[in-house]
Amino acid sequence: MRIVLGRVAGVALATAADANIKTIADMKGKRMGYVKANPSINVKNDAMLAFGNLTRADVKVGMFSSYGAMKTALLANQIDIMMSVPTSAVIREIEASPRGLYWPEFLPDNKAGWKAVTDVISFAGPSHETRGAGLSEESPRWMVGYRYPLMTVYQEKVPVDEVYNLVKAIDLSYDDYKSTTSSSFNWALEKSGRTPYDAPAHAGTIRYMKEKGLWRDEDQAWHDTRLARLNKLLDAWEAAQSDFHDYRVAEREKGNKINAKEEWPAVWEKARLAAISE
Repeated sequence: MRIVLGRVAGVALATAADANIKTIADMKGKRMGYVKANPSINVKNDAMLAFGNLTRADVKVGMFSSYGAMKTALLANQIDIMMSVPTSAVIREIEASPRGLYWPEFLPDNKAGWKAVTDVISFAGPSHETRGAGLSEESPRWMVGYRYPLMTVYQEKVPVDEVYNLVKAIDLSYDDYKSTTSSSFNWALEKSGRTPYDAPAHAGTIRYMKEKGLWRDEDQAWHDTRLARLNKLLDAWEAAQSDFHDYRVAEREKGNKINAKEEWPAVWEKARLAAISE
């Protein structure tokens, strides 16, 4: 998988103002929403808690069936914290409620905090947000920036020239669409064409970004590191599957039946961690 472009989006931990949470560290012992079977929300929750040197064990976890259910719970004073983008209608409701809304910040000069965040989600970075509930040009907040949505392709199936021309067309037509929505301006190439991403960048994107003088040394370094990590995991996946197959065959010959559904996840997790820690 390769990234063509990714619009910058800010996300943070929305808190009820009456919970008196001013920093991420203040969340210790507070009630925080998670969503069952939604790793996108839950891993970002964990990463943002890490900014304040906290883990999931430091908060009172409320596990919900959906994102919307967290909003209802926060309004009902059942939780104090939930993850959201600031432009969500859900957050507008919280802002207008008797509980009120407050965004604890992720200040970019907190290097230790940001290292803790990116140790959990490597695709994040500081994002200065001025649009959304509780935000304005006069009252901005530093949030966690990530790319959403992302334009993705398979590296080996989409030619470099095709991606290069697509990125060029998007860039040349930017003035035609930059004001169509409140977030369209974030497709500007100096934002959407730069790392970090959820996967390595496509060669066509890199080529056009270099041509425009927008591809920085730090972008290349991030891309190279991410690509090396991906290749390690691909190799580890093949090796782990082969070893697991041999193990099941050997156990079957002994009369033992191995339940792959139950045992494979732990085998792969061990192999995955070993590969990325090398």
